[in-house]
Amino acid sequence: MAKTIQTQLPVWLRMKQATELYQIGRSTLYTWIEKGLIKSTTTRIDKNQRYGCRLINRASLEAFLEERATGGNESA
Repeated sequence: MAKTIQTQLPVWLRMKQATELYQIGRSTLYTWIEKGLIKSTTTRIDKNQRYGCRLINRASLEAFLEERATGGNESA
């Protein structure tokens, strides 16, 4: 019997990972973040730090997409 290797996605995705994985544009993700529709954070320690990495919470993004999904057969 073959073993199945299960890879887990991280809880927090970099912006590039989120755009590639879910085929959503960066500007769309930033809009959803600004409106408080999905959770995100940055790796900047303080506001004076010039660069940081924007991280998207995968669960909140998936929940946001799922609650807006239409069609399909729920009983299947």
